[in-house]
Amino acid sequence: MQAIGAATGIWSIYLISKAKIWGWWLSFPSILASLIIFYQSALYGEMLLQVVFAISGIQGIYNWQVLGKQKQVQKLHQLALRMYVPYLLLFGVLYVGIYYLLSQHTNSSTPHLDAIITALSLVAQLMLTRQIFDNWTLWIIVDVLSVALYWYKDITLYAWLYGVYLYLAGQGWYIWNRNLKAGKVIAQ
Repeated sequence: MQAIGAATGIWSIYLISKAKIWGWWLSFPSILASLIIFYQSALYGEMLLQVVFAISGIQGIYNWQVLGKQKQVQKLHQLALRMYVPYLLLFGVLYVGIYYLLSQHTNSSTPHLDAIITALSLVAQLMLTRQIFDNWTLWIIVDVLSVALYWYKDITLYAWLYGVYLYLAGQGWYIWNRNLKAGKVIAQ
């Protein structure tokens, strides 16, 4: 199961970092495999995240493909300084809520780290579907924290997978930064 999740996950993130819509479609097998693995490892925040990734995958396809055909595609952009506040508040609310649920209602052995990763991932995913360049910085942080968590939880293939995701997030940051400076619309 880890091999299926890893293979399709890498390909998916690679395509999205290259601004290819097929990356969204390819994310679904990875999401299903990850959902099962995280359930078996009592990583309930990460499990919930897979459900959100499935929903945002549908949103990403819609935003990048349907709206693009209607010429309503949102142009790649960077957050203005004043827009960081709502995203920081969103992260804070998500973290507190997820931590509370994990620490009070599950047998999670890592509720803090699981909540941080889950909350950051939710904010990063929201930014990604909206073509906000800053999503890649959050994904880099998520990937570093995830490598540590998965190594600790003995999900070693996923620790390596998130090491690859870290590289791909850096590549995504570089490509989107180049496109941002050129004023390109990113969705393809």
